[in-house]
Amino acid sequence: MDVKTPALIYDYANRGSLQDIILKKDIKLDWNFKWSMLNDLCRGMRYIHHSSIKYHGNLKSRNCVVDSRWVLKLTDFGLPNVYSNQNFSRTLNLSDLLWTAPEHLRQTTIRDQVIISIGSQTGDIYSFGIIMQEVIVRGTPFCMMGLSEEEIIGKIRKPPPLLRPSVSKTAAPPEYVNIMRDCWSEQPELRPSFDQLASMFKSLNGEKKVNIVDLMFKMIEQYTNNLEELVREKTEKLEEEKKKFEKLLSEMLPKTVAESLMSGESVPPEQFDMVTIYFSDIVGFTTISAFSSPIEVVTLLNDLYTMFDETINELRIGLHSGACVTGVVGLKMPRYCLFGDTVNTASRMESTSQAYRIHVSESCADILDEIGGYHLEFRGVTELKGKGMHKTFWLTGKDGFEKQLPEPFISEKNHGVDDQLIEQIKKIVAERQVQKLDEDVHQNEAKINSVPTISADTNYSFFGLKFIFYRKGKTNLSDYNNLFLKKNLFLAILTPSNLVNKSFNMAQI
Repeated sequence: MDVKTPALIYDYANRGSLQDIILKKDIKLDWNFKWSMLNDLCRGMRYIHHSSIKYHGNLKSRNCVVDSRWVLKLTDFGLPNVYSNQNFSRTLNLSDLLWTAPEHLRQTTIRDQVIISIGSQTGDIYSFGIIMQEVIVRGTPFCMMGLSEEEIIGKIRKPPPLLRPSVSKTAAPPEYVNIMRDCWSEQPELRPSFDQLASMFKSLNGEKKVNIVDLMFKMIEQYTNNLEELVREKTEKLEEEKKKFEKLLSEMLPKTVAESLMSGESVPPEQFDMVTIYFSDIVGFTTISAFSSPIEVVTLLNDLYTMFDETINELRIGLHSGACVTGVVGLKMPRYCLFGDTVNTASRMESTSQAYRIHVSESCADILDEIGGYHLEFRGVTELKGKGMHKTFWLTGKDGFEKQLPEPFISEKNHGVDDQLIEQIKKIVAERQVQKLDEDVHQNEAKINSVPTISADTNYSFFGLKFIFYRKGKTNLSDYNNLFLKKNLFLAILTPSNLVNKSFNMAQI
């Protein structure tokens, strides 16, 4: 270190500042704890006021620090003298002025974005009162006022009315509230001195002599209890999240597989000689998706799978029984996968099924016959893509199952949605397009200075509706290529009444 360079040496306080402790809601502060912090602050300021330093000048909760033994200590005092000896100006942030006494705030100046402020002993008393407000309500200065820093400082500098923090008498013992309000009196001479404050805080403790060691151990014990309570709460939240994860994993994977993954064990592949695989498809999903917005598709899927048992009849289903191999693929996002020709065949059974039908392979039908009680109807010999011709069956019911099933929908397209419904969907989409275009027209009405006369020959047909497109000064329809991308393009819907005239203007539409 250069001996010619002035430096400030600070003692590290590992508990942080008083403001840090105040704003940490995890630390529970009872009034013994708060009294101890304020009493330490009062004693420290009393020492400074009786020393050659005379006053602090920039007292705030951020330069009241707490060490490992929960003793509050003061810092940043005497800095005005250090700065003046070095011909430096002390730089303050605007937020630092929230602790500044009104009489000093009105004399504060800003030069070249540097805030220059002065201090006094009575100004320190005002700052102490603002710190008391922070301790009582456990919030920043004036936090309850709903004002910005600039607004607060402006109102304090230029009363009336006088602006002070609004603290309810029920927020603290009445004695603390009274002391706080005396400290931020508008008249500096009416504020108590730190000698008087020391006597007041002593009386708040019942005139008992303070045993520093006992108090320190009591505060450490309270802090330990706070930590134990915090750990307990965090542990409960962790257990809740763990249960949610285990439940989700059990729903995604077989129970034995989920248990193995949660215990950190590897899951080896398994081979099964006979399983029945179920494939299903939502009736008309491809068609509906083509005419729906992404949000509408997601909403549909969410509603369907939330009420799966009630919507089972809206599916196209395929079943096949045979051998397969299973395994877990992936570590961060594990997936339980099935492999083998049985999977492919089950998929073909679904794709060759029909709406509201359960399509069953011959091997699966044999198993159902063996179990008994299931009603099967021979469909015939069906061609399965890549598998050749196979006997297949419809599963039409079960003994004791009395729920009414929908009538099967026969369609060569096999999408389960008839042409009439498709036309209705197209009509809805067309209406949406018209509504969107109509909104665009209205948004651009203010830009139209004059209405040109146009010919009914320049028209377009779109979704069965007749439209006319025109641009001022343009009459050739070839000018309207990429019409949705052109600027200054306007659209009019032609109704049967205005199609009678060969020419018309916008006011007639």
